[in-house]
Amino acid sequence: MAVGFEAGASLPTARQSLGQGRTDYLGNLIVSQDIADLRIDINAGVTRKGFKEEELDRLRYSWAVAASHPLTERWGIAGEFFRRFS
Repeated sequence: MAVGFEAGASLPTARQSLGQGRTDYLGNLIVSQDIADLRIDINAGVTRKGFKEEELDRLRYSWAVAASHPLTERWGIAGEFFRRFS
């Protein structure tokens, strides 16, 4: 099993008319487990928007579950379920 944490920021680089003009911050927890040849990854994250939009919370949450399995030495199959919500 492997566990990791990712943290970052999206800096405002666009002109005000194109972007929001504020910095967004994010955090993401990642857990990965191999069961025989099957790899399972689970991610859970939160983003704090720098600009509060009307009727939307400033915090945005997401989660994802992915699995992959090799079919041959060069080929494999993978799938992912993802959900983002406020």
